[in-house]
Amino acid sequence: MSAELPWHAAYPAPRGAATSISREELLQWIREGKKAGKDFLLVDLRRTDYEVWAVRKK
Repeated sequence: MSAELPWHAAYPAPRGAATSISREELLQWIREGKKAGKDFLLVDLRRTDYEVWAVRKK
């Protein structure tokens, strides 16, 4: 039996590092009136969130 590859193995490795911010900093930007898509771009780069929240098979 072979080990199954994770879903992200189908994509190339990142060429750079993204800057991260805290939830508090993002909330502050929103409260200040900054607009997503205009003042900042928010991209969820987590790889395993789907695995944790997926509906389990019965």
